[in-house]
Amino acid sequence: MIVLWYDNLGDSMEQEIIFGEFKLPKKFYDKQIKNYAESFSHTSLSCEKAFNEFEEYNKEFNALYHPESAAIFSEKSIEEQEKINKQLHFFVVYSACYAGALINEEEHLNDSNWVEEIFQKYFADLEGPLKGIIVFQNGEYQERDTYRNVIPLFRLSRERSLALLKAEKMKKNHIDAFKYALTLDNINVSEIIKINAEVTKDQEDQEVGFKKVNNMIQGASFATVDKTNVRGAVEQLLYDYQKSLESVNTSFSEKNISQEEKNNRMLEICIREARFHIEFERIHPFADGNGRTGRIILNRNLIKQGLPPILITTAMYDIYTDFIAKRDYQAFGKLIFMSVSQEMARWISELRSSLKIKASEIDFENKLSL
Repeated sequence: MIVLWYDNLGDSMEQEIIFGEFKLPKKFYDKQIKNYAESFSHTSLSCEKAFNEFEEYNKEFNALYHPESAAIFSEKSIEEQEKINKQLHFFVVYSACYAGALINEEEHLNDSNWVEEIFQKYFADLEGPLKGIIVFQNGEYQERDTYRNVIPLFRLSRERSLALLKAEKMKKNHIDAFKYALTLDNINVSEIIKINAEVTKDQEDQEVGFKKVNNMIQGASFATVDKTNVRGAVEQLLYDYQKSLESVNTSFSEKNISQEEKNNRMLEICIREARFHIEFERIHPFADGNGRTGRIILNRNLIKQGLPPILITTAMYDIYTDFIAKRDYQAFGKLIFMSVSQEMARWISELRSSLKIKASEIDFENKLSL
């Protein structure tokens, strides 16, 4: 075993964690898991779709801004700027009232103090963008044309905010589900349902529990398990997985085993996880969130067995879905093995750049070959 630690942490065992064949500083381990969770959430196609939707709204919103309008505004007198500002604020609050964002508040529109209070409370972030949509003709402020520009600005601002809120919620729920999975000593049917419920939380059409309507994997040539057989299929998958854990020795941190045997045992873990993941995705037990739930379980299982988590990116999606379609446990297992090996090398590289290795603490008879 190799012992690695931060100089400023001292030698306290409370601040170290056994991870596979490493004893790692807990702060370092926690940092790696936190950073991974952030990246992991962005590998979800659903999550990325939500962020892409926000970015499209943001692009449209920014396209409304014209720097030359803001420049002309800045050259106006303080008195004229204040007059234009009041109208801009009124236009925004007026638009909000008639768009349903402010309910039953139209009667207050004649109260300039109320309008200003509402603008500052809810729409102050539009102060800068508003300056770029003001219409000037020969240097003169054009009230009607400016109002026409405020309408799309307000609409896009609202849609952009809602899209960002949706994306951030999906990301948070994905991370929370992953964190929850890491707290589990064992995975069972009820825990899988809880993970999926956390992943899909806040979705308008969320359906907690196993699917009630048959579904399919887009582009797949095979049928997923019928809704009436889902529970039995998941229970059987978990049973077979547990039996495989008990029947094969895949501990790669034992003393006096060769590097080749160590690699073989790590590969066996990866193939076992590939088998479980492929069969889980082919069952496709939920109405939504199957991929996210399955990959959370996959990475939770890797971490629990002392292997770093992996990312399945959009660039890998075609080959990943091909593994599932062909039930190619071996090929997917080898991909997982290569990914965990690369990730562990990155962890150790980062760790060694800020930590010491005490030669006296290294078991040279069973040192790790890197």
